[in-house]
Amino acid sequence: MAAVIKKYSVNQEVFRQGMRGEWAGVIREGSVEVYIEQKSGDRLVLATLTKGEVFGELAILSSDDRRSASIRAVEYTEVMQVARKDINIMLAKSSPILRAIVLSLIKRMQRMLQQKV
Repeated sequence: MAAVIKKYSVNQEVFRQGMRGEWAGVIREGSVEVYIEQKSGDRLVLATLTKGEVFGELAILSSDDRRSASIRAVEYTEVMQVARKDINIMLAKSSPILRAIVLSLIKRMQRMLQQKV
């Protein structure tokens, strides 16, 4: 598994809602804001994530590879990016029950996000 470390400055966009997801990120330092753009044009902040937390997994693990939310750095932030192919290899090596649980959680989360848009 090859991970890439990316650095983001304050308010820098990490990715935008609707973009194709090629990687998931683990925050090594700093924090990010997760938000969605609603039909009204308003920005709805869903979460602030900090060191050790993961983001971008929905687009990697679901059949729809589009980003369901936008991410921006709240402060100087370092992110370890793990590629889709590496995550899929890890998931394929896991137990069938664990895979079913993860994929079920991904589908449930996507349905919940769609209700907020």
